[in-house]
Amino acid sequence: MDVPSWHPANQSSDAARRQAMSGEDSASKRVTYETVDTSTEAERELVSTEDESVVLGGGRGLLDPSDRMYLVDQTHLELQARNREKMERQADLPL
Repeated sequence: MDVPSWHPANQSSDAARRQAMSGEDSASKRVTYETVDTSTEAERELVSTEDESVVLGGGRGLLDPSDRMYLVDQTHLELQARNREKMERQADLPL
């Protein structure tokens, strides 16, 4: 379905068209995607370090280091709680 040029759905395409026509160099803003083979540990570490530095919208990254540390801490606490419950259940069992 076509929408009129004044419709909000066309605003982003209008902005892109104006930028392309103005002759500004948008190559520095262009995002490139590469296929990376993660068959070795070194390549997996490279990908994980690149993921840590990704920032969306000029603000915080999707998972910045503080968020990652929080998730690691929460996972560690959950594991400790499960282990504690398991030990309590085993202690309650008759010998």
